Amino acid sequence: MLSVMRRGAKSWVIKVRLVLISLSFVVWGVGDDLGQGSRKPLVEANNWTITSREFSEAYENEFQRMRQQFGNSLDKKMADAMGLKQRSLSSLINYHLIQDAGRSMNLTISPAQLQKTIAENPAFQTLGNFDNNRYNLLLRNNQITPKEYEYKLSADMLSSQIQQSIGTFSVTPEIIVKDSYNLAGETRKIITMSLDPKKLEKDINPDDATLQAYLDKHIDRYMTPAKVKVRHILLNSDSVVSSISVTDEQLQEYYYENTDQYTQAETREARHILVKIDEKVDDAAALKKIQQAAKRLKDGEDFANVAKDTSEDVSASQGGSLGQFARGMMVKPFDDVAFSLNIGIISEPVKTQFGYHLIKVDKINPAKSKSYEEVKNQIEPIVINQIAVNKVYDLSITLENQLYASGDMQGVSKDLNLRYRETDFFSQQDANKLKGIEKEPKFQEIAFSTSKGDISSIIELPNNRFFALEVMDRQEPRPKELAETKTSLLSDYRKVNAELQAKELMEATIDNLAKGESWESLAKSNKLFKISTSNHFKRDDKSNKPASAIRAAAFKLTLAKPDYNQAIRAVDGFTLVRLQDIKPANQDEFEKEAQEIRNSLQISLGMEQLTAFVDGLWKKANIRINQELFNQI
Repeated sequence: MLSVMRRGAKSWVIKVRLVLISLSFVVWGVGDDLGQGSRKPLVEANNWTITSREFSEAYENEFQRMRQQFGNSLDKKMADAMGLKQRSLSSLINYHLIQDAGRSMNLTISPAQLQKTIAENPAFQTLGNFDNNRYNLLLRNNQITPKEYEYKLSADMLSSQIQQSIGTFSVTPEIIVKDSYNLAGETRKIITMSLDPKKLEKDINPDDATLQAYLDKHIDRYMTPAKVKVRHILLNSDSVVSSISVTDEQLQEYYYENTDQYTQAETREARHILVKIDEKVDDAAALKKIQQAAKRLKDGEDFANVAKDTSEDVSASQGGSLGQFARGMMVKPFDDVAFSLNIGIISEPVKTQFGYHLIKVDKINPAKSKSYEEVKNQIEPIVINQIAVNKVYDLSITLENQLYASGDMQGVSKDLNLRYRETDFFSQQDANKLKGIEKEPKFQEIAFSTSKGDISSIIELPNNRFFALEVMDRQEPRPKELAETKTSLLSDYRKVNAELQAKELMEATIDNLAKGESWESLAKSNKLFKISTSNHFKRDDKSNKPASAIRAAAFKLTLAKPDYNQAIRAVDGFTLVRLQDIKPANQDEFEKEAQEIRNSLQISLGMEQLTAFVDGLWKKANIRINQELFNQI
């Protein structure tokens, strides 16, 4: 088991540069050592353990990510078949290994670093600024204390810091750069012989007995979906907004606390003359030319006319006019001078990344704050929404208590004036029958994991929404009868058997090639064969033509042995490959591409360095996995 996990971890590291466990806001899945009881650990190592609860939370987090990617029809059995369970455990072990390595190196995250990261998280901001009330509210809503959150965030930041440090490779040997260029730049040309199994399907016509036998053999593929019928209550801001009224004092308090939001910054209208510094004009020549323009202005010439004659900016035709701009819109050296000048004053030459400038300010538009009366109507819905967030949270606790006490969803919904709805039977594939929150993955997860007659706990959704549901009835999956599924069953039977026939036919063709028959005669032997000749292509051809598996086969062949010895299953069917030509990389282009190759190799070699580091941690950590407990989760 451990060797399998290590191999899985190594491939995972290589693919994603060891993104160990993505710590989402809702489910962190790590850091269970805070307040953890004395449970039997799932994983033990020299200096740390993983509990089954910690793994379950991390696994659930990753499962929800997969459902977002693959859709709500993905269940945990399918996800585990895709390696989710082992991958989650490997990633969690990697996380603890990195954390332990950080502790052994006495590495820490400073309070200032932690504070900065939290303050810059948009989830904790209101109108672009950190909001301590929002911070505490979001943590409370997700049942995590600031101490726990900051502990876990600090751990995650430390892991990222270690990975970045160890995964940085500074020097790339030049011989590797050259070899990489030659491999990437070599092109090949092939001939392919393909057979699309779809062309065989029309001649496959099984009788009902054959279809029934096929259905009996694969009955697990032809089950009716589980269906549920539920009643549910929705609590959101709409549930409380009508009961909220705000006073003028509350609105004014918000206004004065957020006056910066209602202040229009100072702007300026200016002109400039630009002389560029580039390959043809060096610094000294550009400075001399801008000084000549400055002398003309000093002698009394009009700024707009000199700009038209001299400036190398697109604004020259408008007399150098830049229009109106606020502080920070221009590059810093230009910005600093433009906002220090008085109207009508012409600056000394100013150097920026573009060249030398002369700047003249035509107009200053002072900063202006909107009055309370001007923005009162904008503020009111903001303040109401802030109050609604707190009221909804408080009401969710009341809702949970009343449901627990009475078990009467409809009665509780009337008492609290909340939205109530009963559904018809639906499956997880019946999205078109569902409305509102019923389409949410979390809603469906709870609906299909709750027993008949049970009421769920209060579940939170994004955007300040809560729901509870009761499963009124369930229909469990059952095998379909032949009449129910004959159309799809026949289609599946034809596809499977056409696939087998096509593969057998192509394998027979390979055997005939090995016996000495010519490619040309075999190509003509079956009218269903499709013969194609490719253009020259590289290993990583961006057009994806030919398909990647065919390209990979082509680069394994030589002109001495041009035939690939397997039929490749590609998009358009089974394909035989024959190499026709090889062209080496164009050495004249090496210098143009060398730096990009070096950069790419630095990343790849950094990944290998990081992989080796983590592999070493695995070997030293004396990791023991409780296989029995792992199988039970």
